[in-house]
Amino acid sequence: MNIFRLKVKRKEIDYILREGKLVKDDNFVIRYLDSGNWIKIILKKGFKNSVLRNKTKRRIREIVWKSDAKSGIGKKVLIIVKPSAQNLSFETLKNELLELLKDVK
Repeated sequence: MNIFRLKVKRKEIDYILREGKLVKDDNFVIRYLDSGNWIKIILKKGFKNSVLRNKTKRRIREIVWKSDAKSGIGKKVLIIVKPSAQNLSFETLKNELLELLKDVK
């Protein structure tokens, strides 16, 4: 089962942004609700170069897919990536994101 949603209704995203619980650090903001089972990656404005934007999304998808965070998540999760994350190495990105996803469980 693919937990990465390609199309999520705008109303649903707005509801999670308004009502969802918040976990954040310098490079990520994670909003989540306890119902549902999907993850949506959103990049903030500031990713002007499409190559870097897509590379960052692929890295985040890979981190979540390979980690235990996806198993039994049972939540609707929005991962909002700030432009500062595009300059991080894969290992730094992985460590920061997994640390935040531990708080989501």
